[in-house]
Parts: sequence; C-alpha cells; structure tokens
Amino acid sequence: AMGDDREISYSRRKQWYAIGTRYRHSAFTYHTVTRCVDLLAQRGLITHNKAPGSGPSGIQSTMRANAELLALALPEGLHYALYGTVRLRRGGELVDYRDTDQSLRARKATQAINEALISIHADLPGVIRVNDAVWKAGNASLNPMRTTLFRSFSEDWRHGGRFYGGWWVNCPKDWRRRITIDGYATAEEDYPAHHLRMAYAQAGKTMPEGDAYTVVGFARDIGKQAMQTLLNATGYHSAWYATARVIECDTRNDADYRGNLSEQSLARARELLRALKAMHHPISGLFHTGIGLRFQRLDSDMMARILLRLQRRGIVGLPVHDSVIVPEQHAGIAYEAMEEAFYHVMGMAA
Repeated sequence: AMGDDREISYSRRKQWYAIGTRYRHSAFTYHTVTRCVDLLAQRGLITHNKAPGSGPSGIQSTMRANAELLALALPEGLHYALYGTVRLRRGGELVDYRDTDQSLRARKATQAINEALISIHADLPGVIRVNDAVWKAGNASLNPMRTTLFRSFSEDWRHGGRFYGGWWVNCPKDWRRRITIDGYATAEEDYPAHHLRMAYAQAGKTMPEGDAYTVVGFARDIGKQAMQTLLNATGYHSAWYATARVIECDTRNDADYRGNLSEQSLARARELLRALKAMHHPISGLFHTGIGLRFQRLDSDMMARILLRLQRRGIVGLPVHDSVIVPEQHAGIAYEAMEEAFYHVMGMAA
C-alpha cells in the first residue's frame, strides 16, 4: 500500500507453511497468519479477497492495507528484516535444503558482508522520496529499508548464487551514478564483457582485441544480447528464437511484442549467431550449453571475495552482479580486488 498499491497474496493451506521455513520468521505460521488476517478483515483494516474452497486451487487469497491501518502502523516506524540469506530455487520456486559445506560458507560470508553494509549509510540524492519505504528513481520503485543481501542459487549449489536484496541492485544504471556512501561520491567498477571473458579463460584462450559484440549490419546492443543468449541458452534453437525475438521487437520498436516472428527476423538472427560464432570460434564449443548459470556461480564467488577483501581494507562496497560501487577515492583499490578475484577463480588474468 505504501509502494505501488499491489495486493499481497498469502496462502490459507497448512501444507504451504510446512515448506520454505528457513526463508521466513518463525511467527509466520498457518495459525498466526490466517487468524491475524481474519481479525484485520473483521476490523475493516484491510481489503480482503479470500480464495474460494480448500486445497490447491491455484488461486491465493489477497489483502491490501487501507488508510486506517497505515495511519496506525506508520507512527511506530517500520523495520525490514531479511530471512534466508542463502536461497535455493528449483523451477523458480524456493525449496528447503540440507546445509552443505558450500551453503554454510556462503551464509557465513554473506553474514559478514551484511554486517558491514548496515554500518554505512548509502543514499541517493535527487530521488523522489514517497515515504520511508518507497523511493522513485525514474520508473523504478526502490525500498530504502532493504540494505542487506541474500544469495540466490538455481537448481543446485553449482549454478547461480548472485547477490540480491539491496535497494541499489534494482536502481537504474543512470541513477546509480548518484549514489553516495557516508556522504562520499561513488564510482562503479565493473568487468567488461564478463561472462565472455570468463568463457575465454575457461578455454585457456586470450580474448581478442576490439569490441566483442559489434557485427556489421546489427546494432551493438542486439549483438550483446545475442551473445548473452548464446552463453545462457541450453540449445541452438532456443538461442535462435530468443535472438529473433530481440530483432523483431527492435524492428517493431515494441519491447513487449510477443506475436509471431517474421521470416526476416528469423533469417537475420541466424546470420547474427553465425557471425558471432565465427568471431569467437575459440569458445564456440561453450555456446548454447547453458553455461551462463555456471558462470553466475563463479562471478558471484568473485564478488563475495571482492567485498570481503575490501572490508579488510576498511571499505564497504555495494555489489550489482558483476560490478561494485565504492567511494570514489577507493576505485583503484576496488579495481585491484576485482583483478585478484578473477585470477583466483578463473586461473587467468582478466
């Protein structure tokens, strides 16, 4: 209600509360949630849409706080608490898991990183401050209370693992330049062509000079998206169709177009993929193998190493996947930490 006025969904099935317990506070049980919601609805403090029937109907109940509830809650102030700093998703859904050495190490490192993050004040001058929980940066809504991170793994501990959760992660790139840390202007250091560079390192090859994404007859941004698709797709046809979709949307100047693909877009996508494969033939064996998620695990390990190395120097960085935001005067130290992390993980200089 304080943000974009969305309804909040919740489950009234006991079975739902039996899984995913490591991702929420122990107060969120079937009995406490359903009784509290019913009481709020009875008092007229929420708009409540109770899903019909019992059992997994595919429709969850929803609620939305009204003005009276907001007036009662806001004077006391709100606090955002993050639960589940190491998360595992399968098929897009959070799943419970037994801890392993990998998950324990990831949790310990994330805890240390979060302890450093809550010791600083990151701000965004010029942002529209709707209220204590909502900033508007262009078309993006940011929650400034979210100042801690979690790592999200995909399917197993070898894939994914990137850091999410901090408000700056969802901040548009042009706005990130305005971020300050403890009042200091910041710089954002990143790895150019990161996953492509990692692919060359894994193949034991040196990445060629020049722009990695420019193909004659195609916009550079489309070439970059096609290359990312080649590294992330699990088969040639999915890479081909995804690239054709990008070209079709660009041709129509409609980023949300989901209709049929033209023969011209399909042909141009095939041409673009063929050109990129020829340009990067030393690593073509890695294309459309789904290695992108594996690289996410490796680049997230790099970022954890970078953040902890900076902390040992008394510097707190804000991670944004393959880049890190630090006070401007520490940009050189961040660059050195990134070079060291790449070499440590990939065995070659970046």
